[in-house]
Amino acid sequence: AFRELLECDFLFDRRQCRRKRLVWVQIGRNSEFIKWFDPSKRRSWDVLCNWYDFSAVDLSLGDMALAQRGTKFTGMAQALRLYEKHFDQYEQIICLDDDILFEHAEIDVLLDTAEANDLSLFQSALTHDSFCIWPDITNRSNASFKLFNTVEIMMPGFQMDFLKSILLLFDKSISGFGID
Repeated sequence: AFRELLECDFLFDRRQCRRKRLVWVQIGRNSEFIKWFDPSKRRSWDVLCNWYDFSAVDLSLGDMALAQRGTKFTGMAQALRLYEKHFDQYEQIICLDDDILFEHAEIDVLLDTAEANDLSLFQSALTHDSFCIWPDITNRSNASFKLFNTVEIMMPGFQMDFLKSILLLFDKSISGFGID
């Protein structure tokens, strides 16, 4: 019944250059993304704002935008299928919940590290004050990265080919439970 109510509308695509990286942001009224994203700063990634709170839509944000009823993973699966041509040039994608805080430049560091180490699935380490059921994925050293056996669903990063290969898993979960 939930899936029958899903809607996913592509609002706009105003990309001026075609970058090979995408930051997909779940975004609503009180999104942290609005606080840390600075469109005037240099970046190697496009931004897709996936609006789930339609009363909060700000069409000035992002390079692309969706209005999507559902969850992050049902929205991703639906958008990647319905609007496939908009995602063809991307080699990497990171999908952020709207309560995630980043330093703008850290996105490039994360994506550069994943690319340099050929990581199919990745995420940024969490700060010590982050809420997470796996304390082992908090930042415990100054290493640029460490191999780990899980990625938390609040901010998974993917090589696009890998994401497409596991997209069917998103059809098996609505909330994301069981995907991380």
